[in-house]
Amino acid sequence: MRVLSFVVGTALISLSTACAPTITLPVAVTTSKGEVFRGRTEGPPFSGVVKVSNTKGTTCEGNYTTDNSRTIHAPDVHCSDGRTASFTALLQPDLVSARGTAKFSDGSSAEVGVGQLAGANGPLAVEQANRPPSNYKQLVVAYVRESYFDPYSIRDAAITEPVMSSYAGLPAWLVCVRANAKNRMGAYTGRKSTAIYIRNGQVVGSDETCLVSGSQRPFPELESL
Repeated sequence: MRVLSFVVGTALISLSTACAPTITLPVAVTTSKGEVFRGRTEGPPFSGVVKVSNTKGTTCEGNYTTDNSRTIHAPDVHCSDGRTASFTALLQPDLVSARGTAKFSDGSSAEVGVGQLAGANGPLAVEQANRPPSNYKQLVVAYVRESYFDPYSIRDAAITEPVMSSYAGLPAWLVCVRANAKNRMGAYTGRKSTAIYIRNGQVVGSDETCLVSGSQRPFPELESL
């Protein structure tokens, strides 16, 4: 049995009694008529159900499979407005995203993005998904404000630029933050490093082991919360 766990953004993994994980991945579809459908795939690795909806309440749903060439096929998708469609998408080398096309019975075509390529406003190009997040500092500031015991006491802060890494076995952008802050006793602990992981425009986790070799730059935004 082939087992491959890949999750992006809001994707979820849960183990079934048969030890095969159920995987949920975001999907975005933009048609040549300007319609934007969003939804998800759900099922065990390489097969399952894709379900997407647009803002008008039209829902399209069908089963998908993946062949040996890593191509995802959903040939029989039915929509609530009477249309049918066929989806085809190619898994990317990182196995956490897919990019492809769709054809609808009304003659319209569509672009399809799965996982990391399911952008907020429609499918992303591969090169867009591979760019480091430009707002990583803002994401880190928001995360620290919510997770540190006394974020307002932070001083001597520094941060690295994002580098591609992994978190929980999945690709993620890693930044290393080094700062001095007060503990629950009200005393400064000395400068400590925190690894913060970003995926799909949000912080997905952190730990105290930061193995980034890049240089750290002053991070005054973190000292002025």
